[in-house]
Amino acid sequence: MLEIKLLGQFDVRLDDKPVEILSRPTQSLFAYLLVKRTTAHRREMLAGLFWPNATETNARAYLRQALWRIRRALEASHHDYFLADDLTVAFDTHSDFKLDVAELERAVTANNSVDELLACVSVYQGELVPGFYDDWVMPERERLQSLFETKINFLIDRLIAERRWSDVLQWGERWIALGTVPELAFRALMIAHSALGDRSSMAAVYERCTKTLRDQLDVEPSESTRALYEKLSKGDVPSAPVPERKLSSAPLTNLPRQLTSFIGREREMLQVKQLLKTARLVTLIGTGGSGKTRLAVQVAQDLLSNYPQGVWLVELAPLADACCLAQVVAAALDVREEQGRPVLATLVDYLRTRKCLLILDNCEHLIEASAGLAESLLRACPDLQILASSREALGIAGETVFRVPSLSIPDPRHLSRAEALLDHDAVRLFVDRTASVLPGFAVTGDNASAIAQLTFRLDGIPLAIELAAARAQVLTVEQIAARLTDTFRLLSGGSRTALPRQQTLQATMDWSYNLLSDSERILLRRLSVFAGGWILEAAEQVCSDKEQPAVSEILNVLSSLVAKSLVVAEPQGTAMRYRMLETIRVYAREKLFASGEGESIRNQHLNYFRMLAEHAELELRGPHQLACLNRIEGEIDNIRAALDWSLETDVEPGLRLAGALIGFCLVRGHITDILDKLLQLLNHPNALPRTEARAKALDSAASLFGWGIDLDHARVLVEESLSIYRELGNKRGEASALHTLSDIVCLQDDYTLGQPLALKSLELYRSLGDQAGIANVLIDLGSLIDNKNYPRARDYLEQAMVICRERGDTLGISWALDGLGVIAMRQGEFQHARIYFEESLAIQTPLRGPGAAFAVSHLGDLALREGDYARAVEFYQQSISMSDEAGQVITRYWDIVNLGYVALQKGDHEQARATFQEAQKFFHDAGSKIGVVYALEGLASLAARQTKPARALRLFGWADAMRAGIGDLRPPVEQVGVDHDLTPIRVQLDPNMFEAAYAEGRAMTMEQAIAYAIAEEDKD
Repeated sequence: MLEIKLLGQFDVRLDDKPVEILSRPTQSLFAYLLVKRTTAHRREMLAGLFWPNATETNARAYLRQALWRIRRALEASHHDYFLADDLTVAFDTHSDFKLDVAELERAVTANNSVDELLACVSVYQGELVPGFYDDWVMPERERLQSLFETKINFLIDRLIAERRWSDVLQWGERWIALGTVPELAFRALMIAHSALGDRSSMAAVYERCTKTLRDQLDVEPSESTRALYEKLSKGDVPSAPVPERKLSSAPLTNLPRQLTSFIGREREMLQVKQLLKTARLVTLIGTGGSGKTRLAVQVAQDLLSNYPQGVWLVELAPLADACCLAQVVAAALDVREEQGRPVLATLVDYLRTRKCLLILDNCEHLIEASAGLAESLLRACPDLQILASSREALGIAGETVFRVPSLSIPDPRHLSRAEALLDHDAVRLFVDRTASVLPGFAVTGDNASAIAQLTFRLDGIPLAIELAAARAQVLTVEQIAARLTDTFRLLSGGSRTALPRQQTLQATMDWSYNLLSDSERILLRRLSVFAGGWILEAAEQVCSDKEQPAVSEILNVLSSLVAKSLVVAEPQGTAMRYRMLETIRVYAREKLFASGEGESIRNQHLNYFRMLAEHAELELRGPHQLACLNRIEGEIDNIRAALDWSLETDVEPGLRLAGALIGFCLVRGHITDILDKLLQLLNHPNALPRTEARAKALDSAASLFGWGIDLDHARVLVEESLSIYRELGNKRGEASALHTLSDIVCLQDDYTLGQPLALKSLELYRSLGDQAGIANVLIDLGSLIDNKNYPRARDYLEQAMVICRERGDTLGISWALDGLGVIAMRQGEFQHARIYFEESLAIQTPLRGPGAAFAVSHLGDLALREGDYARAVEFYQQSISMSDEAGQVITRYWDIVNLGYVALQKGDHEQARATFQEAQKFFHDAGSKIGVVYALEGLASLAARQTKPARALRLFGWADAMRAGIGDLRPPVEQVGVDHDLTPIRVQLDPNMFEAAYAEGRAMTMEQAIAYAIAEEDKD
């Protein structure tokens, strides 16, 4: 759970672990969005509010960066706490969070219980975000302080009324200690001390009050305070009113006494109670086993005193004949039928003047009859309220629907300490029910992972969890979790006295399934092919056929499944996304394969997502790239499922699907898992024919390997791809493979081969008129392949910028900007470089791509060159985190080696040595010569600073020779640092010794240089 405290402090914790949000503007923005959490804020307003002195463009960029920092700080939750689009940003108030401001704002009055008032005011630990002075803070600070004083005033009045004198003393002093001068608090202290017979303390409080008011406000105590003091000084203690306590008879109800404890649901109970304050019909809807009945009974139990004529439960599940509905209700109310008169009329007469609550439980199989009865009773009986439970709404005027969610569940992939699991209601329920059959059972470090997995896999469905707990008599928790693949056989054997459909999860699902129409059953089982949800278009394309349901019918049938709580509909941007709870999906999937439709529907699913990926690939370098990236990101689980199916059947569409994802992966990550699927498909016996699909997949796999720094393997793959494309005469494919090959050989420091390959690719793209391909090659020529000839590299990048702007390719623009920034930085033009990098980052941030990591890393390089080492570390660590998420090993290690340079500049020689040695080993294993050079240059600088001139000269000599050999000369900005290291060495050594040591280094092989650089003892 996310817990935020803003009153008297700024403290953010996620699952009890502190969350660090570094910059003050970012903290202030986060606090503002929380305090104003019910509002969607326009981006331009936020940018102007928090960065008023920046240009509009920069302010919006700062806003994006601040939101990114908050998201990164909270990434362990795997939940995006913001609802954001191109126009607005808002905090997601439906997320799992706890905020002290929200507790203080909770509606209470003097009529609330003391405990409720205590809970409300105890969160106030001081003024809102102390030390923050933004324009928005002061009015909110004053509002919350006023709110606190109103509520603590209510509290102290109640404490005095109940003669709780020690509590009056405690809370009166606390009020005063918070920095205001509340006379009410002083008066309360005087009354309490007097009531306890301590007149000297009473007098001392009055003197304190007088002095405080004079010193701080330059006023005297009010007439009320003086009059009270005089009265108490005479020994006249004011009598406090004692609340009246009336004895009442037991409430009228037939609610059953519960034999097990009620776990969790505090928020849901409060929400339903609030709805019953204004609504006359509230219907609890939810999937089978979600706990609708138990919630309804618990709410009704708490509200018994609100209904003088009773709370009555009517259980409809056993009733099969809708004609008998009125009779069942009458029997529950003990209303006798009158001969010759309709039962409904008798019920109406009985309830017309009574204030009572009627619970109609499990209406789904009698939905029309239940709706008719409820409408008739509510129209005729003005003081009657109905609380219904059903898998779909009754659908009548005046109905308020409350969807009962599953219990909160932990994410088994991100577990903190074992005790924190009990923050989740699903875990608490499992532990409670397991302890009833296995006394002493508790969460431990040994079983925590299995419990988390179990409750997660069961979707937090109370019935499923209780059935799983019943198995603890014969299985360990670990065994239960392992057997959940056979969910419906495992979860049987519930209470013998429960209804048959509540004794097994299978029976519960059968109950719902058997109530569906034929078209609803067909669609439900076909929808089970989706993993991670779907949109309407996908359902229409994958689940329809010549029979039923046709495409035109899908929406209506899907809407019906949503209404029946078998499918969940959730807004996502401008569209609705649908999903099934995993338990329902498993059930429906069994039905799908039993029907014989499994293979054909999975083929349709595979081909739909193949076409989606191929279309998105064409759009990724145009004006709609963000929408395409988000679309593919949202379907990544479906894509994995489709690729798995392709491995079982036909690899050709799988090769096409995976091959089309290269652009997406290079922007959004998922490199490891998609590359794994690609390799499985390429190694499949049926994928050996030299087809275009294989060539494309080989090219894509090579590009992904290049990012992961397995350059030798990448080169083998792309060379096979190039060979196939040339055999087939596919010029566009040949151009793509040549481009990929040029990148790989340049990463291997073979620029002599890499540049001609890139130029040949550029020539082919130009002959085809492929502007996207032309721009891609130009960007790499300027950024990687020919980046040491600065005028020519700049020209390449500016040509690419023109093409990308014409195409609306913001991703390409950002890459070109980054390349221009690198050129400017290497030439010492730091201000220009910063502008380029910040513009690139502003584009990349909403795309959430690797370009953001590059831009952040390069901003770290700037900070390093400018001597702002703390800022450099912040940028490098941020870039490493982003690179790890995207699977970009190469970027990670350039950041690591630069952290070594930071340590070197800060004088931390041991850390610098360890970092350079780690980096050189990685670069050597990866085959990156320039990476090894850069790391060993760091060790050379270290030797110079440790007064080991000969060692430094040999290493610099080797580095210069290696750079000359691979055509990657040291950039001017780096040469400045080397010259700085060499200047004192020239003083320490005579010219002959200097030249001799330098020549010895130039003569070393790479292996000799590495061995010499990492040797612990200087043997000079």
